[in-house]
Amino acid sequence: MSRCLTVSSLLLSLCALACSGDPKKGAVDSGEAGTRDTAVTDDTDDTDDTGTPTDASGCRSEPRAADADRIVLANLPYEDAGNDWAILTLSADGTLSDTGASVRAGRTYLNPGVFTPDGSLGIAPLDDGTISIVAVQDDGSVEIVEAGFTSGFYAESVAIHPSGERVYIVDRNWEENGGGLYVLDIDCTTGIPTVPTDLPLDRLGRLVSAKLPAAALPVPGRPDRLVLIAGPTPGDVRLIDTTSGTVLDTLDAFMDDDAWLTTGAITPSGELVLLTDTSAWSTSANALAAVRLSGDTLTLAGIDELYDGVSIGISPDSTTAIVSSGYGDDILRLSLDADAADAVSLEGSLSSSEDPPQIPGGIVTVQRGSLAGFSLVAEVYGLRSIQLGPHGDALDQGLTGGRLVNPAGLLVQP
Repeated sequence: MSRCLTVSSLLLSLCALACSGDPKKGAVDSGEAGTRDTAVTDDTDDTDDTGTPTDASGCRSEPRAADADRIVLANLPYEDAGNDWAILTLSADGTLSDTGASVRAGRTYLNPGVFTPDGSLGIAPLDDGTISIVAVQDDGSVEIVEAGFTSGFYAESVAIHPSGERVYIVDRNWEENGGGLYVLDIDCTTGIPTVPTDLPLDRLGRLVSAKLPAAALPVPGRPDRLVLIAGPTPGDVRLIDTTSGTVLDTLDAFMDDDAWLTTGAITPSGELVLLTDTSAWSTSANALAAVRLSGDTLTLAGIDELYDGVSIGISPDSTTAIVSSGYGDDILRLSLDADAADAVSLEGSLSSSEDPPQIPGGIVTVQRGSLAGFSLVAEVYGLRSIQLGPHGDALDQGLTGGRLVNPAGLLVQP
């Protein structure tokens, strides 16, 4: 990655390509930098350890119409008891409209929730360590399925299996206190969660134990693989076989025992993982690392200073990312190239002629339909709309405010 950060001028169109610095500068030789354990396997097919094809189909796996209006839920944690989630609609032309209705789904803070692929169920981590599950009806109304569920975990973040029938819960704790990756099955009729009986879970219900994990990232196109962002050492990034809980490869991306891993994201192509360190007590500067995923092997693909990166959004074509710098009051643009020796280049700040970012937080990016690349960012004064283009290009489309003051967790139908 480039070691410099150049603030760009206002983006004039999505086709304008931004460029700052030499994309080869600071390149990392993956054979020398970073440490990792050798992968157990090096499969590139969607198969389990026996060579049997894995299946991502399920009762909630069928995608909804790509250009249908989307339900957006935004938690308002500082209103009354903080349990209200504002219900909005997002149309195919990017119009975000507040319905005025709310659902009391529990208080959250930063990490966005997830919807099942068909958009029927949304799951969000709450600030008391439980999860909330909501159902979106055909008429757009939202109902509570579960508010405050736990099987023993203390939820930090959540992810969904492509079948829509299984959810992954990250418990951000020390291993001996329950830290790791938990799994729940979601009933196809009721949406009620239960602990699976077909996985080798420990007595706490964990599939994988880990120290202070931050995020779980299912690998696109590989339903039996998941990347766990965890640490500090022995591994900031771990590739997991979700059918057995086997750790296939690990990588110490930041090489810093005092790193504090905050968030992660994986490109839709499944080739590149981004993760951030926001440690306040390390002697090393805050940073963003890029990790290349090839088969079942992880290699470092670059590292760059980036202050307080708290959330990441990636474009559907896997060429652009944005990162919220919370205490930096900034949204940074990145250009991605999984084939380059240095896979990520910092292109500068998101240009905005008015209403600059104020403590930006969680990001959700639409991956399908006319809105592909459209991102929502939770900020102090509302939700910021950003359209991601190619090769680090991003256009700020302004804030939607109203009652959306200090919004926290987000849920956006796929």
